[in-house]
Amino acid sequence: MVKINRKLYVLPESLDINGIIDPEIRYRGIYKVIVYESDLNINGKFQLPDFNKIGVFPENIDWKNSSVVVGLTDMRGIQNDIKIAWQGKIISVDPGIENKTIARSGFTAKVPVSDSSGSINFNLNIDLNGSKGLYFTPSFYPYLSTWVLIWLI
Repeated sequence: MVKINRKLYVLPESLDINGIIDPEIRYRGIYKVIVYESDLNINGKFQLPDFNKIGVFPENIDWKNSSVVVGLTDMRGIQNDIKIAWQGKIISVDPGIENKTIARSGFTAKVPVSDSSGSINFNLNIDLNGSKGLYFTPSFYPYLSTWVLIWLI
């Protein structure tokens, strides 16, 4: 018997990003540069798919290695110790992401998931500094200059 490992990526069913963005003009010689400080609160909900419809047997899923992955183009902008509230439980994050084809940098949190989890709520706060722009997408196309990407693997 040959064992094949695959990843199942589940995007959030809902994603609500609220926050305060405080832009500031700074000068580099004769040039104006706009920078920002932000305080972001991200709430969302994952809904596990109907595994029968996608041909996956729940008993074959390695639930203990489930993770939430957040992609960020520049980790240097993070100004706080990030924790994820996962179904009310506080979980620490680790820098880096495993699959570089989805995002080049970011952070990961191992989270408890099972086939009976159903709907899963999460929340995190990010204090982020940057320049040029601040963009969000619940997708995995890393083409924006600064973005937050959230999915469950």
